[in-house]
Amino acid sequence: MDKESQNFVYGINPVLELLKAERRKARKLLLSRENRSKAVDRILTFAGEKGIQIEWKEKKELDKISLFSNHQGIICLTTPFTFKKLADSIDEKTDRATSADFYIILDSINDPMNFGSIIRSCVIAGVDGIVIPKHGSCPVTATVAKASAGAVEYASIIMETNLVNAISLMKEKGLWVFGLDEKGRLPYTEIDFSVPLALVFGSEGKGIRNLVKKNCDETVSIPSRAGMTSLNVSSAVSVVAFEVARQRGVRLGKGSNSKA
Repeated sequence: MDKESQNFVYGINPVLELLKAERRKARKLLLSRENRSKAVDRILTFAGEKGIQIEWKEKKELDKISLFSNHQGIICLTTPFTFKKLADSIDEKTDRATSADFYIILDSINDPMNFGSIIRSCVIAGVDGIVIPKHGSCPVTATVAKASAGAVEYASIIMETNLVNAISLMKEKGLWVFGLDEKGRLPYTEIDFSVPLALVFGSEGKGIRNLVKKNCDETVSIPSRAGMTSLNVSSAVSVVAFEVARQRGVRLGKGSNSKA
């Protein structure tokens, strides 16, 4: 198995959330003999209830499988993540009377740590879906799952072949599309985020690709102090996503899981 494998997750929180969410099939648990704890015992209880096969391994064996030493003594072999289609996600939304559409579009985000952190923020902030391109984007790997602390198991991630077409569909459905850019015309604090919307974020260094940016309704920025560089993409997503939640009066309960 390599570090980009989509067929296993590692770490206590990612494995626990995978078992709790029940959206993916857990095929087998691999556990280190040297790492018995209350958290591991809880996972073992879940596994026993679900009839999941368990194998005890030496830590060095788990190191070889995950290629990382931060697996916390547990790896779960599982099925790959299932992606949604944008049209289905929009059509299936049933709570528009109380919650307007809210999507995050990621244009060529390739760092798994950033992607995982973004997923976690989106789930907590109440994002309906995270849209990524089929090509040129980080896949949902074990590293992404670990970086999300298991939040990926509750996320709705949408894979589309063409982001421009995805934006076009969103506009047809009545969504406003805002591109986050360090040279954006308006600061994000001046935008009315109560409307149905999608926020577009580009990769660090290159930002949003020109054609994608041209198809946004508006470009907005996060103001920064003179001489300071812009936030990294995961921080930028958090800042604006929680501003959307604040404007909409979303109550973010401790430990709550959203639909992103």
